[in-house]
Amino acid sequence: MASTKPVNILEICHVSPSSTSPESSTELSLPLIFSDIFNLKFPPVQGIFFYKLTELTPTFFNSVVLPKVKHSLSLTLSHFRPLAGNLTWPPSSTKPIITYNTPEDGIKLTVAESSADFERLYNEIHYAIESHPYLPNVSISDTIASTLAIQITLFPNKGFCIGHTINHAVLDGLSTSFFMNAWARICKQLVDGKMESPTLLPEELTPFFNRTIVQDPEGLDMWYLKFWLGVKSPGSDNNPRSLKSFTLPETPPNLLRTTFELYREEVQKLREMVTFQLDNSGSKEETNQTKPVYFSTYVLVFAHTLVCALEAKGLNSNEKIKMLVTVDCRSRLSPPLPKNYIGNCVSSFDTVMEGEALMRENGVAYVAKRLNEMIKGLDNRSVLKGAKERLPYKDCEPNTRQVRSVGTNRFGMYGVDFGWGKPSNVEVTTIDRFGSFSIMESKEESGGVEVGVVLKEHEMKIFRSLGNDVVGVLGNGDVLPLSINETNKPDEVLEDLLNISDENAHIDNSVLVTKQNIQAPSEDGRLQLESDNLGDKAASENMAGSSSSYGTLYSLPCGLRTIEILADALPKIVPYVLINHREVCLRLISSSSASEFCLFQACVRLAKNVGEMRTETELLRQCWEQVSSINHMYEERRLLVAQSCGELAEFVRPEIRDSLILSIVQQLIEDSAIVVREAAAHNLSLLLPLFPNVDKYFKVEELMFHLVRDPSGVVVDTALKELLPAVIK
Repeated sequence: MASTKPVNILEICHVSPSSTSPESSTELSLPLIFSDIFNLKFPPVQGIFFYKLTELTPTFFNSVVLPKVKHSLSLTLSHFRPLAGNLTWPPSSTKPIITYNTPEDGIKLTVAESSADFERLYNEIHYAIESHPYLPNVSISDTIASTLAIQITLFPNKGFCIGHTINHAVLDGLSTSFFMNAWARICKQLVDGKMESPTLLPEELTPFFNRTIVQDPEGLDMWYLKFWLGVKSPGSDNNPRSLKSFTLPETPPNLLRTTFELYREEVQKLREMVTFQLDNSGSKEETNQTKPVYFSTYVLVFAHTLVCALEAKGLNSNEKIKMLVTVDCRSRLSPPLPKNYIGNCVSSFDTVMEGEALMRENGVAYVAKRLNEMIKGLDNRSVLKGAKERLPYKDCEPNTRQVRSVGTNRFGMYGVDFGWGKPSNVEVTTIDRFGSFSIMESKEESGGVEVGVVLKEHEMKIFRSLGNDVVGVLGNGDVLPLSINETNKPDEVLEDLLNISDENAHIDNSVLVTKQNIQAPSEDGRLQLESDNLGDKAASENMAGSSSSYGTLYSLPCGLRTIEILADALPKIVPYVLINHREVCLRLISSSSASEFCLFQACVRLAKNVGEMRTETELLRQCWEQVSSINHMYEERRLLVAQSCGELAEFVRPEIRDSLILSIVQQLIEDSAIVVREAAAHNLSLLLPLFPNVDKYFKVEELMFHLVRDPSGVVVDTALKELLPAVIK
């Protein structure tokens, strides 16, 4: 693990509003409104802006960058004077207030230098705690609390980063974005030599602090304050008026952080497929709706990320999921507040879902539908309705997970250009303590979205395999329906898709989708396939008469029966066979040893012929879905995966073998079915000689000790007879 303390603090200074502003000497006080008080003791929110600048020498940083950053911050605070003040709770006041008393008030700016790997921090997977040295501490005591703190860190000849820590009782995410964009704009004017005097901000960045227009007829401010008065803050000496925020658990050292991007085309694919799945699974009333339902980019990305994250963490079907969404209320209040209102004006809404529903093939579509309904429901009622029941901290019901996202793709964080280019990456750091994920617009300005996640190592491997394949997460690789004129594919297309390199391999024409297998289009324009009458008995007889196990799949004269098997196990490899929605067009394969054996040999044959990349991205993804999705209920599918892991291992890259395949086997040795655990033990013995990394032997040894303590004698015997000799050897 990289060092977590590679930072040298060079300076800690105090930046006040510019004295050139006539208002800098004017005192002010600002009351907190109900949404500020809602967040009164929430932990601070932290984030980092990374700027790549390879020509940034210490001399240039100290003589040009740092002076302009400091000066522009001072000029910006002249417009945002309350942020230069402090949060206090005078004895004479019924609630906390923000006060700015003298020109000496200001914010703490920390200047540092780092020897860490800059590229790794902003552009690669890294341990979450590696980001912490680039964040300043905000001063908070029982009686006074700073509003924010800033840290700028130099990475010589690589770039710099700006970290911020925000008091959540003072600013929400949109307000933070306004402040950072205003500061960056003024700094860029200094860099470009275009500074105006006096310093002006465009109307869209001019802050609005007026609290008098905020209506609170229900007295929510005192309602939430009463709640906080009844909650003891850690280390506050039982002072109910303490301003100390609650502390979050320390970030575990084994958590990894990364950012992945969904491009605009992928978001559109999500939108089309979610709409398609709901159209084909909804009630008659929903199907007959004349107005199509539109899913925003935020809703789609939230649903996609939530399902991927929960699958990676190991969701159980009997669990409940409490999904929390933070909604900006500026335009939803009466009267509405302007977009440039600075403070807190958000509210959290939630809905509870059954874990089983998320684990179905249309899990992402289900989450998107529920989230869409919740947000759309706010259009027909006041956002303040039920606000008293939405307490800041509320215990979850037993067996319930709470999941939330931070941010949105509309904050404009990648517009924060201080004059040396836009950020290379923007990180919402505190998700490693909140247990949430972040959503932000893409740096490429292409309509894409960036998602920040923090997970354990094995969870991250699973998440990446799921998150990188938008289609796969939407239901085991279901494809959009083909229109009637797209089915006129030549017979060679299936062979091309399978990429058969063995010149002796033969695919019987009976497995191809020909005109004889296609019925007339249904009323909705989708094609339907006839199913043949061959059952498992016929398939078994054909397999028994085959002299070559590899040739089994290709010699079966069972027509669409073989297509059913392929479509069920390998939908990503045979997309032209998997026409329309799989459940509509093809009858799912039933459980039988003959079918399982046929699938197993098909997997091995395909892996042998299609190469490493397709084996990893298609076959292994299918294997993981059979283990982690709703298919986990079917023992025969988990058994197929257990039987395949050892055979497939030689056809993938070593790093994939060491990570994803080992993770799959690790999960299977804890399976509820004895036959699956036995197969996992056998295949672990096949995997062991293929590991180039000695460290993996210790992992296998650990798994072996787990297996020899298995309650089943069959599993123990397999571990002792097959795995133990392999470990000793």
